[in-house]
Amino acid sequence: MGGRSSKVHPLPLLYRVLEEAFDIAELDIDDDISEPSSEEERELEMELQELELEIELEQLEVEIQRLEREWQIEPEQVLEEAFVLAEQDDDEISEPNSEEERELEMELQELELEELEVELQRLEREWQIEPEQNGEDALFTNSPEMAYDASGSSPTISPNAPLQFGVELLSWTSVNDITKDGGIIKKVLKEGEEWERENPKDLDEVIVKFEAHLEDKTLVAKSDPVEFTVKEGYFCPALAKAVKTMKKAEKVLLTVKPQYGFGDKGKPASGDEGAVPPNATLHITLELVSWRTVSELTDDQKVIKKILKEGEGDERPNEGAFVTVKLIGKLQDGKEFLKKGHAGGEEPFAFKTDKEQVIEGLDRAVVTMKKGEIAVVIIAPEYGFGSSESQQELAVVPPNSTLYYEIELVSFVKDKESWDMNTLNKMEAAVKEGPVPSAGTDNPSAQVWRTPGD
Repeated sequence: MGGRSSKVHPLPLLYRVLEEAFDIAELDIDDDISEPSSEEERELEMELQELELEIELEQLEVEIQRLEREWQIEPEQVLEEAFVLAEQDDDEISEPNSEEERELEMELQELELEELEVELQRLEREWQIEPEQNGEDALFTNSPEMAYDASGSSPTISPNAPLQFGVELLSWTSVNDITKDGGIIKKVLKEGEEWERENPKDLDEVIVKFEAHLEDKTLVAKSDPVEFTVKEGYFCPALAKAVKTMKKAEKVLLTVKPQYGFGDKGKPASGDEGAVPPNATLHITLELVSWRTVSELTDDQKVIKKILKEGEGDERPNEGAFVTVKLIGKLQDGKEFLKKGHAGGEEPFAFKTDKEQVIEGLDRAVVTMKKGEIAVVIIAPEYGFGSSESQQELAVVPPNSTLYYEIELVSFVKDKESWDMNTLNKMEAAVKEGPVPSAGTDNPSAQVWRTPGD
């Protein structure tokens, strides 16, 4: 930031006031005033306590009003109600009808302090008041009570002198307790890409680099970029848990307790990896190089899509959209049975979604894609050609085959939604679609579940 700011961050001062206020509010009235030497002293002691509470409440009110002015916070009804008791007239407190009423007045003030603390915490959350940012210069002003008070500090600080501190925040490091039990502590060494809005999920495939050391700095493992599915994990349980909190290109230092490392059994040396003793704490430097989103397109997990290249924008084809795609279809052994739109000058394959013009697995996949997206789709037989054999362009697909399609969505034109159509539009759409092919055949792949090449 340019010059020094004279604005004092309000929260530390407010909390100091609150702490001192609660020191008074938490007095045990029965213990402190149960045995005075005289009735007059008892009366005086209670009056002093009441006065101290009133002073603290007034300080809180001033601090909150300053917070509202400096941070442009408008108090809500709950905050206004919290000050009703603080604004009582002196006569109401100084002349209670009985000792019981006086004690009740003090209990109400203690409750009021608690309400104010809760309201301050709510304001902090709601208005997202945060500490200084990197490189910020700030000027903090401390009142005498928050500094050296009436005693001062000879010879440089006079009695009752306010103090000012110029502070520049040079840097700070984000530290996160991933497992909330101290088992994996993550310290960010390098921030990831800011535009990333999501983190890897269980099905996603991640590529990472890591080094693992014991507490005495002994190297036990080091990897070049290695790929694994988050759910399956790699090396030790901590890696999978950590990558689910990371963004692409983020680099972190993990402190891993034994329960998320190799436990009480440790790990013997293997290949290039050193041994990990039982109950050893590990220090792992981990970088998330990249990751691919993998999603289940059916509830029974039989159509899986893995994104190889992200598409453009947010639009996707709807039901009835006219789409053009490039396709490569393979069997489980890698043999190609279909290739469309890849030969020189060959037009992409075109079809309408949700019109039974291709196998169901392809239909479900294409409507989840964006323009320009490239994905691999794994289709179980139930969403492919089922138990029937199917002659395709380059090879025969045997019965009960799992299919692997690489799909690139070249373009699409959305169909009009039914609520956007008038009666004439609906009639025209029905004529264009024509009759649905009969499913009453022994070979559904040749009738209803057609695919390019049938």
